[in-house]
Amino acid sequence: MTGNLRRTVALTGLVGLLLTACSEGTDAGVQPAVATSAAGVAAGSSSPHDVHAFAPTADQCTQEPFTEQLIAEPETSLERQLQQTLVACSTRAFDAVNVRNTSSHVLWVVDGPLYPYWGEHEDPVRPLAIGVFRDAVRALPATERPQGFTLEPGRSVTLQTPPEAVHLSLHPGLQAMWTAASMGTQAVMNRARTSAATYLGRGKPTRGVVVACALDGFEVGLAIPDYEDDPIGVLRKALGIVGNGDCAQRIRAEKPPALAVEDMAKVAKPRSSWAKGAQQALRSALRLVQMVVT
Repeated sequence: MTGNLRRTVALTGLVGLLLTACSEGTDAGVQPAVATSAAGVAAGSSSPHDVHAFAPTADQCTQEPFTEQLIAEPETSLERQLQQTLVACSTRAFDAVNVRNTSSHVLWVVDGPLYPYWGEHEDPVRPLAIGVFRDAVRALPATERPQGFTLEPGRSVTLQTPPEAVHLSLHPGLQAMWTAASMGTQAVMNRARTSAATYLGRGKPTRGVVVACALDGFEVGLAIPDYEDDPIGVLRKALGIVGNGDCAQRIRAEKPPALAVEDMAKVAKPRSSWAKGAQQALRSALRLVQMVVT
């Protein structure tokens, strides 16, 4: 579901002011995002964007200077559920926005304003899945890579731009890629325990196989129809977690340390809490492609 979708949104703090944002385009001349400290305060950096982990509190917008909470008005029950995965806070002057992804599984794409994708030097050390996933995104051909940059579960970003210029979307290919990357990473962590970071280090064979499986996931996500009720089952079968897909064949052929198909199958077993969360996130990406949060 793409195109000229519109969402009407309200800003708390500006009583009665409703803004209508269009999913196409971004404001010209907006200021780039700047690096932030853990408290979300501008630290002055040449980085086009920066995220950090954030533990939400009952009062979501209490960290200076982002004290004004922004709330999207959902139009459907699905949007209402997804709205709960994002916390957006603005400065009092409404000239900068901090957006936090509080979900455990939903991957958001910040595609307004448009900034370059993350560089390797911007990848966090933890969680391990983020660096693996971003390696896979960077490996996509330029013509296939969606515009914007990803906001992974548990991360936040500060954008030096007015709220009405901020736009986030869901992408089924990237969501499936994230699911495959986190599935493989968790499988390595379950087997290798404290040595997982070593096996998943950049340039290591195990990391390379998980990245390749994540790339397989991207193609699968693009091919799943939006009416599919069990997308995680389709992904498991296509990867070969059940059956004999490309990802499973690669694991069995290359025999990377600390990773086996059976390990991934345990992570993604249908009734596990991980699989239930991943299932809902992938369904959401398939059925609700775009949402404006300003």
